[in-house]
Amino acid sequence: MTTDKWLHIVKSVTFIREFERVVQDLYESDVIQSPVHLSIGQELLSVLIAKLMVNGDRIVGNYRSHALAVALSDDLEPIILELLAKKGGVSGGKAGSMHLSVPEKGMIWTSAIVGSGVPVACGIADGLKRDNSRKVAFVMFGDGAIEEGCVLESINIAATFNLPLLFVLEDNGLAINTPKDRRTRLKDYTDLARAFGIKSWDLTYKEPFKLESDLAQAVSYVRANCSPAFVRVECYRWIEHVGTNTDWHLGYRNETDAIPWYDCDIINNCESLGMSKSDQKAYAHQVHQQITALFSKCCDYSDPDTNSLLNGVL
Repeated sequence: MTTDKWLHIVKSVTFIREFERVVQDLYESDVIQSPVHLSIGQELLSVLIAKLMVNGDRIVGNYRSHALAVALSDDLEPIILELLAKKGGVSGGKAGSMHLSVPEKGMIWTSAIVGSGVPVACGIADGLKRDNSRKVAFVMFGDGAIEEGCVLESINIAATFNLPLLFVLEDNGLAINTPKDRRTRLKDYTDLARAFGIKSWDLTYKEPFKLESDLAQAVSYVRANCSPAFVRVECYRWIEHVGTNTDWHLGYRNETDAIPWYDCDIINNCESLGMSKSDQKAYAHQVHQQITALFSKCCDYSDPDTNSLLNGVL
């Protein structure tokens, strides 16, 4: 472990968490013009992926897209304007929270349709392979998407055609509020990928150092071999499936289940990663104010023109 590297990671995770907390602060005011799926507690994976991507790589995310977009972006205004349904948003204010993109950094699309990004990522990976570019396509999806037929078909296609595609499964054990054991008899998702001959890693937020190092190995494997790989990352959703609040009162899970995930959170363990708790809190306060000010500024930007409604719509 290098202290400088992990200090940067802690700061990046803190920045994303404060971005999400500003969204929580503002959401009830209705300035954010779409449903939101927050990444609080699940920021680390997006930060690590953004660190591993190089120019020319491509990534397809899913509807829980804020963390990935913020991790990749050098300019938050187009992201914030998109959340606010403003003219200057990355998609002209028409896509919203569930369909963010950062095209200049290879994040070309996210989708609210469960599993739909996986076959699209296969096509992107096929294009990268034909270019002989040694670039990598990434696709992020949740465990609920595994039950979609297109995901299984995409795993087969990636294996059959040896596509440079990294499948990144964020496994929080839930499809909205339905636990895994009520949806599938499959005990280990990596078994599914290995059945198709795809090299796989089983990782968890509870072991952040191993998550960082093994994820780097997986990306290097895809890049060096022009072959697919599969990474399952165990995680836990801290906030309700959609919205900005907790959902312990719904009865389908208990907050005591979250305690191990709070305990392994890198912000809560920042002192062991090169950042004092007082410095982390000061940094969080600073960036929270900066992000709040940027949202406030963007609220005054122009709304889309009504005659632009169908622009870019095929």
